[in-house]
Amino acid sequence: MTDLQTDILIIGGGPGGLLTGTTAVQYWPRKRIIMVRLEKRALIPCGIPYIFGTLDGIDEDMLPGRDQLKAAGIDLHIGRVSSINRQEQFALLENGERIFYERLILSTGSEPFVPPIPGRELQGVFTIHKNYSYQNNLFHEVLPHVKRLVIIGGGFIGVEFAEEIHRRGVEVHIVEKMPHLLATVFDKELYIPIEQYLQNLGITVHVHSEIEAILPQATENKVAGV
Repeated sequence: MTDLQTDILIIGGGPGGLLTGTTAVQYWPRKRIIMVRLEKRALIPCGIPYIFGTLDGIDEDMLPGRDQLKAAGIDLHIGRVSSINRQEQFALLENGERIFYERLILSTGSEPFVPPIPGRELQGVFTIHKNYSYQNNLFHEVLPHVKRLVIIGGGFIGVEFAEEIHRRGVEVHIVEKMPHLLATVFDKELYIPIEQYLQNLGITVHVHSEIEAILPQATENKVAGV
């Protein structure tokens, strides 16, 4: 397999990597920029909750694809980097391809933290991944059959999901162990009106509450409650 050479290599194709790449093009238009990300079709992370309500579809929340990035001056490669050789300045992809670089930027994003709650492995328990296929399955195969939803966590993502899923006629409960939703990021002048707004919509808010276990159905390995 032929080795590649680039001036700037960006590992990770989310908003951080995208903004870095487009900014680099503006400052150094003659430099070659290669971006490596896992998926050909990638989601805008902060828009994921709105797939299920306002946007009403996963394809309305897409990051630029190969053709769009090429037009912007960025070469997109789909794959996973298995190792980085800092001495020889190259990244090795799982397919054996090596990309040599002058400058390397790591922008790999984050993964959701799943607390060690008993029952988290049951069918019907989901986390918020940025994977296109995962979210596509949730939107088309899972959500149409959901009548009642419990959201564990009252931060930005939990609150956004609560409002958006409720728009679809789903009974929504949001559980937060802190005294208030969004208490770690806002003062009471904001988080109290937000709680009241959600409650006025018909969303049930449980604060000062912590999930001890996710309960299974009596005869199946599926979630029944918390």
